[in-house]
Amino acid sequence: LQDVQIKECRGSFKPFNDTLTFAANELPPASFTKFVSQRIDTVLTEVILPVSLTSIGQSAFIHCSMLQKIHISSLVSAIGDAAFYGTRVVPEIDPLNEYFTMAEGMLMDKSKTRVLYCPVSRRGGVVVPEGVTEIKPMAFSGCDSIDALVLPSTLAVAGYNAFEKCTGLVALELNTQPDVFGNYPSQFGGVTVSKIHLTVPYGMRTLYNSKAFWKGFSTITERTDGILVQPSDLKFTYEISGKSLVINASAPWSALAGQSWLKLSKTSGMGGNDTVRVEVEQNTGRTARSETVYFS
Repeated sequence: LQDVQIKECRGSFKPFNDTLTFAANELPPASFTKFVSQRIDTVLTEVILPVSLTSIGQSAFIHCSMLQKIHISSLVSAIGDAAFYGTRVVPEIDPLNEYFTMAEGMLMDKSKTRVLYCPVSRRGGVVVPEGVTEIKPMAFSGCDSIDALVLPSTLAVAGYNAFEKCTGLVALELNTQPDVFGNYPSQFGGVTVSKIHLTVPYGMRTLYNSKAFWKGFSTITERTDGILVQPSDLKFTYEISGKSLVINASAPWSALAGQSWLKLSKTSGMGGNDTVRVEVEQNTGRTARSETVYFS
């Protein structure tokens, strides 16, 4: 598919009996997945995509376990969930691509806030860097040689089956609230969590122990250093201009807010338990305001 323009992609979408038509220069969902009597064809080793390609559909190369080489051109602006699920390929990203990059051995968006895919050939420990806010569905699925995983404090969303069949995992360190994984976590499908040692942020062991899912882990250890701020999110109305934060810190701490309309009753403490009053000035504008207070 070199030096071509994809005018249209049309055909039977197996195992369903539908005939679908896709837009120009789009690689359709499951386009290289072949279902034959519940077996999946895995002989594909290399794919050369046209430089005109703009998107790669969901599950496009699902279970192409022999795939060794693929180049993503500068025009690709969308990659669907689980596009490379079950493969070992490390995509080559055109340096001029403004949307995606390979970082820390993972396929991420250019801003490095979303993890889309980790090759199943990845071994040992993996640290998802601070700044990542979302791990897409099935991003680490099938990575059975990863034995330790550290997730960042910035993580806000972990997608469905994000760590499915990570059967080699024995150590997991979380630096965020358990609610990131929902009330009934589906991210660890096919994983025996009873063999995994879980490390959670300072002050959160009781909270994790109160959740039925996390009780199933081998042990839960709390970090001995850090700061716990509760609640983690405050919302103000026209009638309410002040609320309190409860601080539990293992050492002296400081707080910083950048907006003049938000005031803190205190910006530092010596550690232990403390309370900080947050006051906001009346919003005379027509748009909602938001601010992040940084504790360290």
